[in-house]
Amino acid sequence: ELVRRFRLERQVLAGLQHPNITPLLDGGVTTDGLPYLVMQYVDGVPITTYCTDRQLPLDDRLQLFATVCRAVQCAHANLVVHRDLKPSNILVSTHGDVRLLDFGIAKLLDPARMGITAPFTADHRLLTPGHAAPEQIQGGTITTATDVYALGVLLYELCVGRLPFVVTDLASWQRAVCETDPPTPGMHSDLDQIVLMALRKEPERRYASAEQFADDVERFRERRPVRALPDTRSYRARRFLRRNRLSVALAASLLLALTAATAITANQSHQRAIALAQADVERAKAQNLADFMLGIFQANDPAVSRGDQVTARELLDRAAQRVDRELVTQPLRQADMKLSIGRAYGALGMFDAALPLFEDVVRQRRSVFGDAGPEVGEALQQWGRGLAATGHVPDAIPQMRQALALLERALGPRDTLVASTLTYLARMEIDQGNYALAKSQLDRAVAIYRQQPALNGKGLANALRFLWLAYNWTDENEKGLPIAAAALAAASTAAPADDPFVLNVKQDYGLALESVGRFDSAAVLYEEILESRNRVLGPDHPDIAYSYHNLGRVLGKLGRTTESLHAFAQALAVRERALGHDHPAVAYILHDYAVALAATDQFAEAAALERRAIPMLEAALGAEHLNTLDSMELLAQLEATLRHDDAALTLLDSLSTREWSNLAAMENSAFDGLRSDPRFIRALQRVRTRTPP
Repeated sequence: ELVRRFRLERQVLAGLQHPNITPLLDGGVTTDGLPYLVMQYVDGVPITTYCTDRQLPLDDRLQLFATVCRAVQCAHANLVVHRDLKPSNILVSTHGDVRLLDFGIAKLLDPARMGITAPFTADHRLLTPGHAAPEQIQGGTITTATDVYALGVLLYELCVGRLPFVVTDLASWQRAVCETDPPTPGMHSDLDQIVLMALRKEPERRYASAEQFADDVERFRERRPVRALPDTRSYRARRFLRRNRLSVALAASLLLALTAATAITANQSHQRAIALAQADVERAKAQNLADFMLGIFQANDPAVSRGDQVTARELLDRAAQRVDRELVTQPLRQADMKLSIGRAYGALGMFDAALPLFEDVVRQRRSVFGDAGPEVGEALQQWGRGLAATGHVPDAIPQMRQALALLERALGPRDTLVASTLTYLARMEIDQGNYALAKSQLDRAVAIYRQQPALNGKGLANALRFLWLAYNWTDENEKGLPIAAAALAAASTAAPADDPFVLNVKQDYGLALESVGRFDSAAVLYEEILESRNRVLGPDHPDIAYSYHNLGRVLGKLGRTTESLHAFAQALAVRERALGHDHPAVAYILHDYAVALAATDQFAEAAALERRAIPMLEAALGAEHLNTLDSMELLAQLEATLRHDDAALTLLDSLSTREWSNLAAMENSAFDGLRSDPRFIRALQRVRTRTPP
């Protein structure tokens, strides 16, 4: 297993193509079965030595550092984390060329993969004291944020001439890195904040990517405002409280005792009585809510369920019924509960059940707030998303536009709920073919998220992934790839690697790799995502169908036709179980499955699938949408090849009246290769000229 993983990682490393990353030249296995790598020799000195020997000014050092960051970003975009960035792995030639060494090697040599479980020592865990991030020391998850921390250490060393923490023993160093804030470099206030942001203890509070780190350094060099912000007093206070819980608790107790002894007045007694009464009200509310939820989950009690297994769907159905029955006199509380239950349905892929709940929430909140409050805007957004998820995109867009206008009036144009609404509205505009409008909406959403004082990794990732999709639809795939990589980097700061949201963004990155022809890398990624989704979501979740669908398509491009057809069959079965036989998402699988069948000369089977897909696409997207026209063109070719001349001619006549002239230029068409099949060409020529067979 180790050798298999080593070979897989070696292939990934071999794909790293960047002028500042030392390439992998060769690799193999010795006669003893030990895998080895051969990397290009670099004639240079560590970057710190280069800067010191030449007494480079600060601006030149920052320029070199920005180059390092962008090389690291290239690796992150290929899902490779260095894990051991330090001056000896960053060499500079006599001509000033930066070369990074040993990318991903630490991952290949990770002791955990070799079954080593001995306690931590300086020599054992694969890190370098002085350059390792807190999560490396604590055995936490290694992400791109780990490299961002190491880059922060490097910048500190380049600017100050020493490491952030100077200690004499391992234990002191571990405590310093994990518990103590590094001393301010003392260079320039903005540059100080840039360094300190990269060195934050919590990965999610560092720069979202190496590219963002480099961008802030360039902003400082150009004397523009930087994104790095100083820690707030409240944050420092929370950190102090966490480190000194016992002392603070004792001091707080003493302070409360003194206050109570000296502040007993009639007015305070009256205020205390009011507070106690309010606390009783809140306690009653909390108890009612607890009783409500307890009643729902008692369905799993054998005494209640009589031994029957109760599903999540049944629990949510029971909750929805009780909300309707028991909270009828409390419309706002009822609306809040329905919104939560609707979101839970959506998380399970049960959008049909969520939709009526969201519609009820809109009606109930409007009855209280009118059209002036953000509560109504939030409900409209959820309703619009539910409509889109059930295939009613044309109906969803007006709701989303109304939600956007309401939220902008209530919250202002820079609120994150506004950004979220822009993001999902743009996703729907993409489905309708309004790509330029979607790009402008997503650019605005990205800007809002990046202007926030604290990183909203999930919101930013969503906006970036849909922005990549818009570029993909306009065939700007090379431009879109780094956007998809940035989306994955942002998502990785918000949740663990196997979180369903992170897996969705990772899937989009796989699509981006596929769009630029990197099919092997995409296939590896899709297989990893499928395994994770099966483990986390179960085999019948709608997202499993996405994984099989993507895997089937890329396996077909790699010539692995048998595996491709099996994956498409699995995708279709899962999606029909989850969403029904007539959902528009089923049509997308039917079309790509038909392409795969046609590529193996199974024309009758392919035509049968395409005949099912076209009515669904017309109903969901319209008769002029490119997806609809793409399916019609393929079916025309299949019918002609099967000598169903009348059916083929009917389709060709229909296509001739529509805006389909740009279809032939679609580089991302699923069946682009089939268009040049001589049998298809001859069949269409015969049908058009009505010549006898």
